[in-house]
Amino acid sequence: MYTGIPNPYDEYPLPRGFPFTSTSICERFHWIDAYGSNEIRHAYDVTLQWHCIPSHPQKEGVEPEESVRMLWIITFDLTGRHLAYLDIDPRIVNDPSPLFQIDGDLVLQFLCFSLKEDRAMHLTSRVVPEAPNPELRNPDYNYNVEIFELRTFDGHLVCEHGRRYVPRRVCRVCQQWIPQSGPPLCLGHIFM
Repeated sequence: MYTGIPNPYDEYPLPRGFPFTSTSICERFHWIDAYGSNEIRHAYDVTLQWHCIPSHPQKEGVEPEESVRMLWIITFDLTGRHLAYLDIDPRIVNDPSPLFQIDGDLVLQFLCFSLKEDRAMHLTSRVVPEAPNPELRNPDYNYNVEIFELRTFDGHLVCEHGRRYVPRRVCRVCQQWIPQSGPPLCLGHIFM
């Protein structure tokens, strides 16, 4: 933070261990609203929680470590209302060759999107054939494009976070294109 003075720990000025802290982080926010000659003082408690949740480890062909998802929730403690909600797809969490790192900057950026939109967010990926125009597709080309996107839970695209070429892989049930990491099933068949 200051030149020549070392930070007390790596995540400083964020809480120690952020964004992967096993305990809830609580903060009290204070501000004053002035109304003419009157002032109203506010103090609200806000909590940030991180959860690492196994999702459907009992599914045949899906290893438990392949189905861990990460979830961050910012809650307004007075009412328990969720102010921000970020869910990261298990395929991204467990990717053996990740395109990007899940770190404090990424989590804060996407929680800010959630706060701004006042909606829950889901970081996920989808796979598309390498060329959008079917006439331009080369049958000898053995790669698809995996697109990493931040979406609301009703499917609205908030932002694209990255793209990469991935080997062709299909769901063993419906033959839909799937990412290179994760179980050999599409999301529709994992949750069935």
